[in-house]
This record gives sequence, structure tokens and C-alpha cells, in this order.
Amino acid sequence: MQHTAKTRYQHGDLEVIDCEECGYRHLWPMPTEADVRETYERKFGGSVRPQFRERKKEDADYWARVFARRLEKIDQLIPGQSGRRVLDVGCGVGDFLAFMRKNGWEAWGVEPSKAFHEDLQQRDINVIPAMVETVSASQWEDLGQFDVINMSQFLEHVRHPLQVLKSVYTALRPGGVLTVECPNDFNTLQLAAAESRDLPMWWISPLHINYFDFESLERLCQVAGFEPVDRTTQFPLEMFLHFGDVYVGNDDVGRAIHKKRVAFEESMERGGFNESLSAFYDALASRGFGRHATIYAVKR
Repeated sequence: MQHTAKTRYQHGDLEVIDCEECGYRHLWPMPTEADVRETYERKFGGSVRPQFRERKKEDADYWARVFARRLEKIDQLIPGQSGRRVLDVGCGVGDFLAFMRKNGWEAWGVEPSKAFHEDLQQRDINVIPAMVETVSASQWEDLGQFDVINMSQFLEHVRHPLQVLKSVYTALRPGGVLTVECPNDFNTLQLAAAESRDLPMWWISPLHINYFDFESLERLCQVAGFEPVDRTTQFPLEMFLHFGDVYVGNDDVGRAIHKKRVAFEESMERGGFNESLSAFYDALASRGFGRHATIYAVKR
């Protein structure tokens, strides 16, 4: 495929183009498949692993709230029934699948990174240890169709996100729900902070190949054959930059503002305003704000 840049962005040695052919921003040149695999195995299979696991434990309650809001949306789109099945593509250590299994779902994951397989085995998670694009039609047929396919913070890491979406199309039953979550990058709050605080485009990273917003993510889902029906987000962390909490390049400050976000959600929960919290995030998403772009789409 030809890649034509409408706009180019630079962060250090990394360049991102707003690609006319793809319909979203991505690194240019793109890393090879071997580079992607090596980067992830080195990062999550090495010194980062203990901290990654520890923070997953620390943030378990926070992510349980995120997952609960996601399940609530899913239940609105496909009302509860027995024997529902979920597939999580790029399932990592299996947190979302463990949550869904606890809530009565049959849970399966696809995870290519060997760094996470030990965790998945310890949790007895059904996992397909492969790149999702390489799963054959006969393998999908043997697995049977799923009611929900989830991709959380996954499509930004792959070289061919459209191919990934098309590869799981047949695995989702008609009327089933696809949920896709990616960082909401190049959003207004980020760009304004970079300009007003004289910051580099810190969100450009060798770990992220693709850079989506709500509109480009919805378009990609449509091209793959899905119909976007809803969107939501998480707390817009970039707001803290405008408050003066400059977390860019400072992990301690970053961790502190994350705890403020957690405290905000806990306060809303204790006050009995979970429904209002969901409505708040939906309202932000409707205008393109929020740290992550989360899209709900259905297979008609």
C-alpha cells in the first residue's frame, strides 16, 4: 500500500504521518514485524515485568470499575443470557478475561507475547498463543463464534490494524459486539499542553505504531464491516498538565495524578453516582475528549 502524508509530526527520531490511505496516523517508516516482537518481548519479559505486575495488583480495583462500565454497555447492547462467550485479542495477563469469567462468561484470549503466557497459565485462562491474523479459518470454526470480541490497547501496537479487525469478523456472531479501546492521541488537550507548556509530543513512542482518535477508530471499524453504535472514554489525564502537574518524563508525578484519578472515581462510587460517572465519560467522548477512545460496534 502507498502511504501519503497529509501532515507529519516529529518526536526525537520518530516520525508520525497522518496517512491519507490508512485514514489514521502511524509511524513512518513502520517497524518490521520482527522489531515489534523483539521490542515487546524485551520490555515485558525483562526488567519492566516486576513493576508491571506490581502496578497491575495496585490498580486492580480501578480496572475492575473500568471493566464493570464496559460490561454494563455490553449488557445494554446484548441483554444477558446464559452461556455467553468473550474473546479478548491481545489479552496480556488476562485481567479483563478473569473479570468476565467471574461474571459468568466463557473467556478466551489471543496473546502473541510469550512474556504473558506464564501469567495466563497460572490463571487457567484459555489462550491462543499466536498473532490473531495467523489464526486460520478452520481454527475459528473449531472455536465457534463469540458474543463479544474485545481489543484493549492493542491496535496501536500492530502493523496492520485493519487486517486484525477483518480476521476476527467471522469469529463474532451476528448481532455480537466488538469493543475497541486505544489511546486517544493528538487530542485537543494533548496538543494544547504541548504548545502552552513547550513540551515535546511525548505520546509518540516506539511502542505505538498507530495513533487513533474516536473518528479514525470508528472509520476503521466500519471499513472492517462493523457498525459503531456507542463510544466512551476514561478520565482525561492531560488536564493535569494544564493544572501544572507536568507528568511528562516524571514517573512519580504520573503515578500521583493517576491516584487522583482513582480517588475521583472512588468518591463518585461511594456517593452512589456510578451512573453519573458513566454519563460524564460518555459526554466527554461525544466531543472527542478523554484519555482513551473506546468504541462499541456491532456485527449486523
